[in-house]
Order: sequence, then C-alpha cells, then structure tokens
Amino acid sequence: MPNVTVKYYDLIGLVGKDLSIRDLEGIAPNIKCEWEGVDGEDIKLETTHDRPDMVSAEGIARAIRNYVGLPADIPAFHKSDYVCDVDKSVLEERPYSRMFVVKGIKLTSALIEQLMQVQEKIHLVYANDRKDASIGVYDLDTFAWPITYCAKEEYKFTPLGEEREMTCREVLTKTEKGRDYAHLVKGRYPLIIDKNGRVLSLPPVLNSEETKVTGTTTNLFCDVSGWDGEVVEKVAALLACALSERGEIYYVTMKYPDHTIESPELKKESTTASVMAINKLIGSEFSPHECIGLLAKSGFHAKAQGDSLEVVVPPYRYDLMHPVDIAEEIAIAYGYNEFKPLMPEVPTIGIRHPLERLSEQAREALVGAGFQEVLTFILCSKRILEAAPGPPFAELENPVSDEYNAVRSWLVPRHLDFLAKNKHLPLPHRVFEAEDIVITDGKETYTRRNVSASICNSTATFTEMHSVLDSLMKNLGKEYTLKPGKHDTFLRGRCGVVMVNGKEAGVIGEIHPKVLNAFELENPVVSLELCLDELL
Repeated sequence: MPNVTVKYYDLIGLVGKDLSIRDLEGIAPNIKCEWEGVDGEDIKLETTHDRPDMVSAEGIARAIRNYVGLPADIPAFHKSDYVCDVDKSVLEERPYSRMFVVKGIKLTSALIEQLMQVQEKIHLVYANDRKDASIGVYDLDTFAWPITYCAKEEYKFTPLGEEREMTCREVLTKTEKGRDYAHLVKGRYPLIIDKNGRVLSLPPVLNSEETKVTGTTTNLFCDVSGWDGEVVEKVAALLACALSERGEIYYVTMKYPDHTIESPELKKESTTASVMAINKLIGSEFSPHECIGLLAKSGFHAKAQGDSLEVVVPPYRYDLMHPVDIAEEIAIAYGYNEFKPLMPEVPTIGIRHPLERLSEQAREALVGAGFQEVLTFILCSKRILEAAPGPPFAELENPVSDEYNAVRSWLVPRHLDFLAKNKHLPLPHRVFEAEDIVITDGKETYTRRNVSASICNSTATFTEMHSVLDSLMKNLGKEYTLKPGKHDTFLRGRCGVVMVNGKEAGVIGEIHPKVLNAFELENPVVSLELCLDELL
C-alpha cells in the first residue's frame, strides 16, 4: 500500500477551504485513505494500490473538494504549437510516449517534494520500476521547439548531477541511475532532443543537467515513455490532471510515422449500474437521486435512466472495472459506519474445514520437529519452476513482471529459492510451508493444499528427512509406505514416493546437484512434499 506524505498548508491551499487536522482525519476514510498521523507540518496517509491518483497532494485535495462539495472538475487543457516528432528509430527501443506542458506554475518546496513523490510512487508501484512507464520533468524555457523523440547509436550530453559531457554508454556505466536502469536499454539509446540538438533526457534513465528544474522555473515540460502503451497513456493523463491543480496544461502534438495525436489523451469513459442491484449489494434503500449525490462526493458525474445510473468516469480514475465498484464508491461516500449492522438470517455455526484442521496439525508437527515456517507467494517466476522440474504449471497470460509470471505447482522450488537467498546465514536451515498450489492438465487447473519441508545442511541426507516424514505421518494419524521413485529434481536412488491407501500422496528425496547449481546452493538439500488433499 503506497504511503504518502503531504504538507498541511500545501493541502489546504489546494483544497481552498480552511479545514483543521481533525477535519482532515475524519474525511480521510471517506476518500479511501488511511490516516497514519501528523509530524509537524507533514500529514502521513496510506492509500490503496488501486488509486494512483491519490499518491500526490493534488489528487488528495481533489478528492477532499469532491467530498465537501467544492468544485473539483479538471480545468480545460489548452491547444498549443508545441510539436514532438517521434522518429521510427525509437519504436523498437521504447515505443510509447506522451507529453504535455504546464505553464504559470509556482515552484515551492512543497511542490518539488510532491513531484519527487509522484515519480517515485508511480515508478515503483504502478510502472514496473520504469519499464512500463517512466516520468521526466524539465524546465520548459531551457530548450527550443520542435523536439524529437528518437533512438541513437551514441550521443553526448551532460547528465543530471554531473559536470561534464558523457556518452550514453558512459551514462549507463558511470552514473548511479545509469547502473540501476541500464538493463532497460537493450539496443540503441532512446533520446529526447530539441531543435538545436540539445538532449533533454535519456529515458528511462536520466535527464540532462541543462534542462533541470530549479527554484526559478515557472513553466514545466513533462514526458512519459515506456513499453506499455496503456500504462504510458494513463500515467500521462493522471500526471496532467494532478498538475492542472498547479498551473495551465497545454497539449503537445506528437507526430508518429503513421499517425498524429494530441497529448495527453483525456478519455472519459462511462459505465452503467442498476440502483436495485446496488441497494441489494450494500443493504441500502437509496433512490437514484441519492445515489447520484453520493457519487458526486466521489468525483463522478451521473444521471438516472429509469432504475439505471449512467456514470461518467473521470480520466484519472482507472480502478472501475465492474458495477460492483460503483456500489463500493456509494458505500464509501455514505460512510460504512452509518450502515446499521444486521444479524445473519441463517442460524448455523461455522466450523473449520477438515483440510484446515489437517494443515494446522502438520504445521504443529513440523514446528515441533525444529522447522521454521515460511510463507511464499503462490505466484512466482517460471524460471524457478523450470529450474526444479515438477508437476505442469500454469502461466499468466499478461503478467505484471517476469518475477510473477507463473503459478506454483509445488512448493519445493519456492523453498530452494528461499534457501538460496538466505545461504549467508548459519546452517542448518530447516523450513516448511503448508499452503495452496495449482496444477494443470493443459485444459483445466486444480487447487491443492500441500505441505513441504526442506533441510539445507552439509550433512543433510535422505535418512534425516525420512525420520521427519515418519514423525509427521504419526502426528497426522496416517499410515504410509515408501516405494522407489524417479524425479528430475531428486537424485536417482535417493528419491521415494509416499503411498497412502494405495495412492501416491507425495515425494521425498535428496535434491539433484544440477538443481542445486541452478539455485547456486553450495550445500546438500533434502526435501519432502505431501498433498494434504490426498491424506484426507
């Protein structure tokens, strides 16, 4: 969850109404913010990950104005003569870009802090650490138009914070930001260059020293570039809407090889929702007119058409995907504490599922055997699953990153990765986990609950883990047998299949050296994995 810090005086100035700290604390939950506290002039808030418009004082101020009934519409953007030529050379390197200009801005210390905060939060939380999108901010009055977005084999400029010119290659190898983000530049160097050949930026790495923003800056030029066109477009619209609270926004005409656009693109989409469905979902009896008023407090324009509402979504809101989201906005604006609690009509008493009870027994048994429980994400990199071959796994069609592009089909690979990241700690390492996995037959997927344990030590052997298996099965009240097994992750002759009631219920063995090498583990590892569904 993004943590955001804003200055009290800056926030109040943007809201345009004198509100006390106590007033703001009361409003925060109704605009989807969690109040973290106050430190001098700093107000600390936690926003939800689905609201990127709330990572800045401008977005929070807009939400407050909507909630208290003050005008909060985005000011109209202005047409201009600013032109950027997008050269075809950059389309293979970093193809998507959106730009705009902000005039008449007063660059206070609070605004500088907000600009830095917005860039940091959006880059890390929403833009895949600059891969999908990166933001650049420049002093408009330090370069000449038109500008060109292109890719070069090599070029020289003075990077931000440096005193001499460097080649693009030197920027990537000799500056801190260059080393951090060199992996995002694969071929030629993407550059933004002005009419006179002056470099504004090497996206997504570093801006130029000559175009940096200073205390005397009154006009800004902003660009957003990246590999994900949808993210680039949304981030540019979000940033422009935020900065429209500080100055006047001017479009930039972007001439691509095959089309021309006015940037940024402010797309206002609309959605419909049934008032009856909303009332049923949140347990209310709101009329269409009341729903429209509550939606206005959340920044939405709506009108009634019979029992349905047609809701216009502002260009800075990307979190509405379903009519249920409209119901949530109405409930938040009304206030969850205002709803009267009702006792459930079903007179039953809940009990724990047998699988959960069995999982708890397994956890207690392994803790008693000296193991430490770890919790890993069900999503992981397919690289990890391929390094320790096991059951077929499902891949994500549109993953957020390469680190989370598959769903684990067993727990052992995740534990090997965990052991590899902690190999600097003293041995032995004894870890376990009892969580869900997902396996697939190519057509359907199945969720199963597995328990897995691993030992990493210079003396780890099959016999040691066999004694753990024996103790675990006795604690679970299950009888089992072992038969020799063959498995690509385990050593042949040091691998066994666990049989329960004539069915295969798990595997135990010493990890094969080639798998240890893949995870850069220097000591032997022995692992056990059981399917608790089979034990039921």
